[in-house]
Amino acid sequence: MAPFAEHLGIDPSEFSSWRPVFSGYKSKVLLVEGEIDKDYFTFFQKDLPPGDRLSPEIEVVPYGGKDTLKNTLLVQFVLRQFDRVFITYDLDAHDEVKNALSRLGLKESRDFLALGIQKPGRDCIEGIMPDRVLSAVNGRETDLVMKLTSPERREAKNKLKKLYYEEFKKHANFTAEELKGIARIVRALNHQFALKKSKSMNC
Repeated sequence: MAPFAEHLGIDPSEFSSWRPVFSGYKSKVLLVEGEIDKDYFTFFQKDLPPGDRLSPEIEVVPYGGKDTLKNTLLVQFVLRQFDRVFITYDLDAHDEVKNALSRLGLKESRDFLALGIQKPGRDCIEGIMPDRVLSAVNGRETDLVMKLTSPERREAKNKLKKLYYEEFKKHANFTAEELKGIARIVRALNHQFALKKSKSMNC
């Protein structure tokens, strides 16, 4: 990462969470918070009903957490490396992340989007999962759920995120109603990436 750091005049260690981004090979990049988010969106490219899938032209890349987006100099540099970049993050970080990205001239819905819904515990990507996924995991993992209010909250949250994803993958019979939150996000992403393609073709 040294050449990039030298070019920007910053410490090379600040690039550590961006390594996956610089190894990207597609021109359309969807930046997501972490590895679990990447797993979800990669799943959305292959295992949803055909009309609801995320475009395979989009490369899904994790950026290592919301705090990474606050380094606006780095974000701006990354945006220049690809034809189209769209950023997602959990709704619980919306205010701080939106302010940072807006300073770069990025616009909500066009360039970035918060995932989740405004309900306790649902202000994250897991918030758009079908209820039966959350109920199944929460019913089995009472101890982990209880730890969400303890000093061990972060560790418990990370473990639950993995379990929610594993439970989600088990099912192949979700109804359209159960997938409506996911379908809404996927449609919005496909639309924004398609808009960029259309503009490029008209130039």
